[in-house]
Amino acid sequence: MYIPNKATQINSFVRSVAGVPEKVDKVFTFCTKFIATVIGSAGIAKGSSDVIISLKECDHVCAVISSIGVSADVLQVATSFVPHTANFAMLIITPISVGYKTFVCCCRRGKIFWGGC
Repeated sequence: MYIPNKATQINSFVRSVAGVPEKVDKVFTFCTKFIATVIGSAGIAKGSSDVIISLKECDHVCAVISSIGVSADVLQVATSFVPHTANFAMLIITPISVGYKTFVCCCRRGKIFWGGC
């Protein structure tokens, strides 16, 4: 199945379950497209710097996790431009991106230990 079609189906299902009127949905979609682009771009920048720092410090676990987070941010920005998928991007991809960044932050602060190089 083509991924944008699946995302459109999920978005339609979420809209039908929530019972959101069409006009409110259009405003919400516009806002989420803007927010997804801004948050995704900031996440790409932060995640990229985390990858570079992790590789410099030989922390390969955090480097891989940061790379996955950057991929989620790129996907979030990309899906915000695909019609009928903005709500899907905000509801599904943003928590994934935040989770990876939280994990890397905990690694940086020494709350999770992986050992040295």
